[in-house]
Amino acid sequence: MEKAKQLLKTTDMKVYEICDCIGYNNVEHFNRMFKKLTDVSPGTYRKENMTI
Repeated sequence: MEKAKQLLKTTDMKVYEICDCIGYNNVEHFNRMFKKLTDVSPGTYRKENMTI
């Protein structure tokens, strides 16, 4: 998940591409796990932490 957070902050990759890149084959499952660990969705995390 740390890699996903880094990619969300520093790239414009789509969430499904990040999901694939870190080894999840189901984007819905990735979204649930990401939200469970960070309390926000991947899209919200990106909006709040974008650095480019």
